[in-house]
Amino acid sequence: VTEAFVYGEVRRDRGVEQAIRTRLNKWYEAREIVDPGQRELVQRVRRGERNPELALLEVAKNYVASGDPEQAEAYFHKGLERNDRSWPIHRDLAEFYRKQRGDIALALDHYSSAAEFAPKKGRERSLIFREYGMVMRNSGLADARRKAIVLFQEALSVNPEDILCQHALGDCFVKTQSFAEGVRILEPLAKLDALSTREKTYPLLAECYHRLGEIVKLEELREAARQDGCIGDFL
Repeated sequence: VTEAFVYGEVRRDRGVEQAIRTRLNKWYEAREIVDPGQRELVQRVRRGERNPELALLEVAKNYVASGDPEQAEAYFHKGLERNDRSWPIHRDLAEFYRKQRGDIALALDHYSSAAEFAPKKGRERSLIFREYGMVMRNSGLADARRKAIVLFQEALSVNPEDILCQHALGDCFVKTQSFAEGVRILEPLAKLDALSTREKTYPLLAECYHRLGEIVKLEELREAARQDGCIGDFL
């Protein structure tokens, strides 16, 4: 009834009706957006097309790429207002706070939500848990590395071949003095073809061998490291 009454009143003044229609058309067409690609995305959002939160996510990512973090953050949150269970938005917003804002608390918060709503299997799940673990490991929180271990293990249960995740897990085992577990993870990495991986692995594995009293293995490792041209206190 109210809507019909208001519309009837507006129609009495053709100038007002036309002005309202013009403003609405401009709004739907997103004429205030300069970039054509960005304008198209905003048009889709305002028309209420399917999965509007993903269109909002694209708008946010474009603003990040163009160096406008304020607008990017606003559109990330608009996407979550549409669907607060969207793992892609939570993941990308976590990365936004991690890299653009340096706000580790908010990054962890959104990674927690991304992990909660992540796909049950597949590459995306593995990457979410791996990067969540990376942020957790370096967060400085109490028991951060033990919590990161759980996240890395989940990531590896989905993608066991992730070398970066294996190395991060091995590092956490060493830092939490779980040296036998560290050996289990790190020994295969010290034998890989990639020199950069071996160089990063040698000091961690040397620490494990030293703490476990594996003198022969430690010397063999040091010799392999010398042959690779490595330098470091572990030698």
